[in-house]
Amino acid sequence: MSEIESLWARHLAGEALDGAEMRALVAAGDRDEAFRRQVLDDSALDAVLHQLARRPDEVDRFVESFAEIPAADRKVDAFVDAFRGRIDADAQGPRAVVRRWLRPWTVTLAGVAVMAAAVALRWERPVAEPVATHVPSPAAPEPDTTIAAGEVIRTGVAERRMIHHGLATFSLAPSTTVRTGGSGLEVIAGVLRAEAEAQPAGNSLVVVTPHAQVVVTTAATFVLTVDARRTLLEVADGQVGFVDGKSTSPRVVGATRNAQVASPVRPPRKFDFEDGALPEGFGRGDVQAGPPRAGNKFALLGTVNLWEPKRTAVSVHFPDETAIPFSPTLVIAFDYWVGNEGGPIVLQLWSKDRAQTYRGRLKANKLETGTWAHARFAVKGLWGHGSSRLTPGAHIHGVTVIGGYTGGALFYVDNLKILDPVGGGGE
Repeated sequence: MSEIESLWARHLAGEALDGAEMRALVAAGDRDEAFRRQVLDDSALDAVLHQLARRPDEVDRFVESFAEIPAADRKVDAFVDAFRGRIDADAQGPRAVVRRWLRPWTVTLAGVAVMAAAVALRWERPVAEPVATHVPSPAAPEPDTTIAAGEVIRTGVAERRMIHHGLATFSLAPSTTVRTGGSGLEVIAGVLRAEAEAQPAGNSLVVVTPHAQVVVTTAATFVLTVDARRTLLEVADGQVGFVDGKSTSPRVVGATRNAQVASPVRPPRKFDFEDGALPEGFGRGDVQAGPPRAGNKFALLGTVNLWEPKRTAVSVHFPDETAIPFSPTLVIAFDYWVGNEGGPIVLQLWSKDRAQTYRGRLKANKLETGTWAHARFAVKGLWGHGSSRLTPGAHIHGVTVIGGYTGGALFYVDNLKILDPVGGGGE
């Protein structure tokens, strides 16, 4: 097994690769057609079918999007010929880059389309009448749970939960995320009520938030409300120490009193691709010398989007540790270049906390083609399923920008920024 094949096997096994290893995989995919085909066979087909099995509503959209490419052709050979013909329509210029990457996808995509259609048939079979079951009230807390250090717990949008950790009982409101530590608890987002017993002599219970710490030594009852911008402490009984980040010594907050601390400055996330390398976390996009402009060498060329194969996209994903806390003043901005008839441009965010995507579209009267232009989206204006919106406590784990068309209008993105101008993370 070669070094690259070993890296790929480790990646498939779920091992986290470092930035250099991921870049080595990307480079191997660029220069080695056989390896590229192996990657597609191993990951694309399997991942797509697993996703389809979880989300029946994706099946129809996926199959329909493929069906529209070879409008009247339904056989696999005809599909491959039509798809390859579309890719080869323009044999010169920058599209050669797109064609180089898409050629190995044709057979795999055809197989995916046929297998996806087979998956779709599963949902057309008659099913037995559902058996009535008892559904607990969404307001009722889950059964009490004793948790170990290092465990992460997230409650759903209609779920409450009670947990025991050390000499304290914590009640978690809906949409709350906590992580346990050796001597206490970290509240990442949400609302938590704590009922703590007196701690053994010389020991303390510490509850940490992104902005402050609560130190408990004597019996106390308090509520913490935490979002991306602030921590609010309300003490109902007893007293606790409160460290707000401005000093290392806790100040005492007694019964019926409260304390609050605002969010620290969050630096903006910026990606300009000027070093010619694909930054860590990017899953779609290829760094290229894009359409020329003063002071700029590289941009990110959109590559095929499996979930919407007619369109191209760039995307970046953030693990839990670096996920972006939602704020009502959060903004995502980027420069773009798209060929004629390459719209619309769509921004799509993924929130693992909410288990859904949120989308927004650049209005047609603001779309510019054939030239570098700038787009700016207020995150609070993006919508999810049922017109839902992101709310405090949610985190952004993925950013995808969709534009251009496979084998058609090219799409480039540059200077991608995630900013919070009001919260201090702006320019």
